[in-house]
Amino acid sequence: MFSCGLISSFRPCIVTASSSYPVSQCMSHSYILSNPMKFCHKSIKSIAISKLIHQKAHKKDRQKCSSQTPVLDSLRLTSHEACHYLRHTLGIDSADTKLSRDRFGLLREITLRSHFRQPFQNVTNTYAIPLSERRIPSWDEIKQTMLAGQGGVCYELNVFTNRLLAVLGYNVHLIGGKFMGHDRYHVTNIVHDVEVKGQRHLVEVGASDPTFHPIPLDFEEESPVYQDSFLTYKFKLGRNDLQRFHVIRKSDSDSSLLEDHTHPTNWRLISEMDIATDRDLDYFKEPMSYVFNALPRPKMKMFDEGMFAMIYENGKMVYIRDNLLYLERNDNTEERRVLWSTDEVLEAYSRFMPMIPNERKLLGLKNRNLVFPPWDKDKCVTVSPIVRYGNAVDLSKIYATK
Repeated sequence: MFSCGLISSFRPCIVTASSSYPVSQCMSHSYILSNPMKFCHKSIKSIAISKLIHQKAHKKDRQKCSSQTPVLDSLRLTSHEACHYLRHTLGIDSADTKLSRDRFGLLREITLRSHFRQPFQNVTNTYAIPLSERRIPSWDEIKQTMLAGQGGVCYELNVFTNRLLAVLGYNVHLIGGKFMGHDRYHVTNIVHDVEVKGQRHLVEVGASDPTFHPIPLDFEEESPVYQDSFLTYKFKLGRNDLQRFHVIRKSDSDSSLLEDHTHPTNWRLISEMDIATDRDLDYFKEPMSYVFNALPRPKMKMFDEGMFAMIYENGKMVYIRDNLLYLERNDNTEERRVLWSTDEVLEAYSRFMPMIPNERKLLGLKNRNLVFPPWDKDKCVTVSPIVRYGNAVDLSKIYATK
């Protein structure tokens, strides 16, 4: 749901030498968004045919689930919009061919590219809006920002992905559960029967922390350990629930958002999802009203993160939180850079997340009312190691061999 405080929990060490990633010299985030709405009729036809074929396969499953009310199913994403999103926003070519020949391959590509092309952010949907006008975004607003590649938080990213996968003919189910011990604060998706009847995959594109690939729920109790970007994580599977655990060093637990979830090891429980029950949007209404600040927020550490945006540039984390910029580097370290002015914050956004409109960033910074600290050369750049788990499973390599 939020950035879990994991990035801020790294213990930095001061680096006196100039950084290898100065803001003015960093590579821009590659992003392609075509303004003209040019659509391939063959792609649209293929998507429609595939949808009809696979609708019958899981129609009975949807009828069995009484909590899947018409509200979610009434959110309309046309085949034209789906085609445009895949080609221009996510940069996926020949989606119609992939859908007919390799349904799982297309699902993998959608999951991965969503992390690379859609920022996890609360700039446009919260801080750029005056406090008195904040509310849960409508479906039309979600669709507009997602088609433009501007991202959002779990509600926007995963609800939109649910509708996208549904129009493509996937048997997708919206689920919810606890985030950091707080019920109904996370929205995500389970996809059934991708290749074989009975298969289940977690498709998570809106957790801020990386889950680059569909996670097969074919293990009995505990999944392998996975490593994506800076994060080491695993899952535990119960009869009706799926628990997600992250590795966090003991010394950093006081800086995280984990509140009541302390354990004798460095594995921390992050979320617990009910995977047996489909959820409709009303189920999330109250907690999402707090997330989008439509209601006065309760005192919870997850709301102390400030204005943030995160994206993964070629699999490497880029994270901006208020006046701090975090970059995952190629040498298994994470760089933390202090941004000393509004101009430096705007420059960082322009370099790494240009899809977020400049006027929205300015409004967000104004409403956030940031107070910048005085410049200190010893605090400009700090670097901390990223701990890798030696036996972690690399799903990209496993899937590449299939």
